[in-house]
Amino acid sequence: MGQSSIKETQLDPNQPSHDPQFTQYLEEQCKTFSNKNYISKTQFDNIFSKLQHFNIIPLQDYPLGDKLFQIMSKENGIQVDDFIHNVKQLAQSKEKRILYSFKIIGKNGKIQQQDFLKYLQEVWIKAFDQLQENLVIQNIRFDAQLLNQWVKKSMPDLQTHGSGLFKKFDKQKNYWDEYNFKEYCETGNFLDVTAQYENIRIQIPLTLIKFRR
Repeated sequence: MGQSSIKETQLDPNQPSHDPQFTQYLEEQCKTFSNKNYISKTQFDNIFSKLQHFNIIPLQDYPLGDKLFQIMSKENGIQVDDFIHNVKQLAQSKEKRILYSFKIIGKNGKIQQQDFLKYLQEVWIKAFDQLQENLVIQNIRFDAQLLNQWVKKSMPDLQTHGSGLFKKFDKQKNYWDEYNFKEYCETGNFLDVTAQYENIRIQIPLTLIKFRR
């Protein structure tokens, strides 16, 4: 394999992390929720819930958030300084968002098809779980059993679609390297999963590309 196709790019001055208010707010939330030196998963979720003030996506509600925490975390959680640095990089750099997304889905420097399909299924189930929660909150009548049956019956079609998408970019290698994954991300196609019932719509991103709403 050649050199990584994912490299550092110039920072975008229009991104929120270049706003002194964003940096100050992020640091304040870390002081409020962290245990001085480390951030736990619960604290991670609390901080990202507050960052929605700057239109950062609610990672605490997505499988992406769970996996991002695992990547950033050490034995006792995420060091506060590392967390602030990483969040600012994610807000500043599309290339960083692609790189972290690649690490989230893949293993050992590549994404195998089975790993992509497993992740796709996880996000699919999460989207419909959140859909049902929203239907209950808004007192919309629905048959939970029938909805769950439909979700299960739709799995083969989801897997077929995911397999076709994977093969489109794998260059007959049966895996994605960073270059293949970047191609997939930059197409803008199928970067999230949508679950909908009547007028209630839940959309969960598969990658960190859309870090801001």
